[in-house]
Amino acid sequence: MSAFSWRDDFRKVQWGATIHLNVLRAFAAGVVWAVILLLVSGTGSQTPDGTPWWAIPFIAGLGYVFFVPCFFLAAKLVTTFAGDAGELGVNLGTFVLGLAIALGDPLVFLLHRRKSTWVPVEKFRPINVALVLFVMDPAKVALQSA
Repeated sequence: MSAFSWRDDFRKVQWGATIHLNVLRAFAAGVVWAVILLLVSGTGSQTPDGTPWWAIPFIAGLGYVFFVPCFFLAAKLVTTFAGDAGELGVNLGTFVLGLAIALGDPLVFLLHRRKSTWVPVEKFRPINVALVLFVMDPAKVALQSA
């Protein structure tokens, strides 16, 4: 596995499968966060801010689709104007958000083991500390490496 490069890898990405996989990861993380908040909050049927516990996976899945592009746009602006200090903050933020999403990866891993057609990758590790996982087109990747 190598680092993703927008310039070199953009056309090799299967965007539908990438969005599917990452929303699935966010939904699974939402399930884990809902259970954690239910156990910790003590209010029973809803989180401390009034959100029903059962809505958290849906909020996480839908929020991921809108939040991640906004985050990367803001990150580009911050690194442009703030330089190295901004890049440190963006990297730290990306890592923390990646950990928050990675909480759902064991559930996606189990789903991949049971119903591999539901998870659009050949191999899925139980923990992937990355904010975004890109699904690459194997035919285009094989053409480049040949």
